[in-house]
Amino acid sequence: MSLVTVVIPVGPQHKAAGIYKEAIQSVQAQTVPAEYIVVFDEQGKGAAHARNRGTSQVDTPFVIWLDADDLLRPAFIEETLKYYRPGAFVYMDWVVNGLIINTPDILNPFDIGQEHVTPTLMPVAAWEAVGGFDESLDTLEDEDFYRKLASFGWCGVRCPEPLIEYRRRLGHSLVNLETVETDTQKQRVAEKAALFANRYGRHKHMSQDCGCNTPQPGQPSPVLGERQPNDVLVETLYTPQKVQGAMTKRLYPRAGLGKRLWVHEDDARSRPDLFRIIGPDPVKVSPDVATVKHLTQEAIAREQEIRGSNASFAEDKPDFASMLKPELLAYAQKHGIEVQGTGSRGSITKDDLLAVLMV
Repeated sequence: MSLVTVVIPVGPQHKAAGIYKEAIQSVQAQTVPAEYIVVFDEQGKGAAHARNRGTSQVDTPFVIWLDADDLLRPAFIEETLKYYRPGAFVYMDWVVNGLIINTPDILNPFDIGQEHVTPTLMPVAAWEAVGGFDESLDTLEDEDFYRKLASFGWCGVRCPEPLIEYRRRLGHSLVNLETVETDTQKQRVAEKAALFANRYGRHKHMSQDCGCNTPQPGQPSPVLGERQPNDVLVETLYTPQKVQGAMTKRLYPRAGLGKRLWVHEDDARSRPDLFRIIGPDPVKVSPDVATVKHLTQEAIAREQEIRGSNASFAEDKPDFASMLKPELLAYAQKHGIEVQGTGSRGSITKDDLLAVLMV
């Protein structure tokens, strides 16, 4: 079973230039093998549409959205899986023009925005929980997506390794007011900044670690308002005042009408007049860590075995072109290589053998 699928949206420019083929090669070179889906955006519907369309076809627990002009380093999947934890996606450092760009240990999605590149190790359950990318946005759809994730209680965990080659060849993947080049672009970005402030500004009070650091038994209790075990994310329906949970007697802070808050599930369900549950618990719908580790180890071992066999096979390859047909046929049979015949009545010709053995 594969753990990860890489979705590669390809616009008309990238298709014409053939750049996406290098992105595919970077997926095929992974130390942990992955599936990949290439989505050609023939009608110019945009990256958000292409990513959603590709992700809707994914049947693995994780997805990576790789822009057609960027490259994954060979250990991208293997390293990010080491840092995975339920309720989180994994982001990493990246390289641009030979320079390593370090990401912060804790993200600040509401005040600063997206502080990492779009490709991350993302649980498919997270994409499903927030409804995917907003296809109405013509730019910064990735910025909107990661802010939306945070507003639904999903957090980012940093892998402190430069695992992606970010290349500015045909357009920009990360755009802000300091890097855009024209007044039109600046206006579009300013408009999106205002949109994001309207959508997510009221969530600035949410903990920036998004509750991933849930305390273990024996550790100090979290402060008022931080996530605790068995909590769900709710939107408050009460005016600014402290509220005591009907079932747990836990005290909840002054949040204000329409704010998002972590509340014990029993308290939330017992008082629908005070709390509206807005989404599934990120931890509960995420892949299990033990299962992920086990499958990762199996995938690495299987890939190493395959590569070792291929290397041994390559070293032992004789000069097929100088061999006679019976010799070629005997070699194929010895190594369990199937050959489809194209000769009369399906007979195997020498050309059939060479076509398979000389790959």
